[in-house]
Amino acid sequence: MIEINKDELQENLSQYFNHEIYVHFEMTNGAYAAYRMVKQLLALFEMQKQS
Repeated sequence: MIEINKDELQENLSQYFNHEIYVHFEMTNGAYAAYRMVKQLLALFEMQKQS
């Protein structure tokens, strides 16, 4: 199973949205897939903001 650093994820999301975000999820493959999707969406938003 792939390990996700929950603290790092929380910190990244909190910085992105400019307020505290708490991440609660079981470490499952489904959660990892959702995490990857969120990361990709955040990257897309970053690109849009800069252009």
